[in-house]
Amino acid sequence: MSFGPVDSVATLNVSAANFSRLFYIKTDDVNNLNHSNLSYGVLGNPSLGVTNGVNPFMNISYSNANIHAGFANPALSFVGNTSLYQNYTNYTSKAITGAYALSDIFNKFELMKGVGLMDPSFNETFADLLNNASDCETNTNDPYVFSCKTLVDNLVKEAVNGNVRGEKFLADLKSQSDTQTYWVIFQPGDVMGLRLTYTPKNGSGNPAVTDGKQLGINPLFNCSYKIYLRMT
Repeated sequence: MSFGPVDSVATLNVSAANFSRLFYIKTDDVNNLNHSNLSYGVLGNPSLGVTNGVNPFMNISYSNANIHAGFANPALSFVGNTSLYQNYTNYTSKAITGAYALSDIFNKFELMKGVGLMDPSFNETFADLLNNASDCETNTNDPYVFSCKTLVDNLVKEAVNGNVRGEKFLADLKSQSDTQTYWVIFQPGDVMGLRLTYTPKNGSGNPAVTDGKQLGINPLFNCSYKIYLRMT
């Protein structure tokens, strides 16, 4: 699944174990993985005979992701030293005031806290999207099932080319019980990308409003982040 343009790029460490019951394949021959004997799924459900899927999007703190590109404040002091919640607060302050020097008129602590309070809603959204895809097995028109297929195809290609990550993928499959359902086990160093968009409360392109009062005339716009979840 591809992403549209984003304003900033960040990374966030997550547990590989938490994501290892997300994508699965079904095959009648784990030693011969080809499209004719493979089906793909996300989480699964009892109607598909898959009952041990685990949705990993529960307690992920996106606001603590580390910004690597697209700093709202380009000052060198922020490079390599900015979390997403700080970056979005800097963007909001600059957008409203028109100057970094004026941003101290805001209660930055409250602004940053507010960014963190949005983490649960992002987790809920991602969890719902994946749960809704849990009965779409083999339907690669579903973007999440297609993501599973793309991931597996690339890992198989890595194995064919003799690369260590691909060989580990095959070993992980063979180590699972012979139920014809096999989970894609994530390993430390693997990366998954996702896209978040923060939308101003008063709508993109409109001035900020708080307590019924408009804060100046400068508009706030949607702010999007590509976050790379780095497995540990």
